[in-house]
Amino acid sequence: MESNWHSDWLRTGRLPDGRECFEVYTDADKIHVCCDPIVLERTRKGLSVPWPGEVAEDGFVTPWEELKL
Repeated sequence: MESNWHSDWLRTGRLPDGRECFEVYTDADKIHVCCDPIVLERTRKGLSVPWPGEVAEDGFVTPWEELKL
């Protein structure tokens, strides 16, 4: 499932559609991305950024979206 988009994202921080993306989560079937800079702020503060389907201790749910290639 991994293709050139991933190496391009690692290099530029951008998805194929040009959006800036701050987190990527891949599993066997899907690719999820987070384009909300809130994840950078949470990381700086030492707060968790939960994976898709999970909730942080403080109730935060990461705004993941499925990437369709």
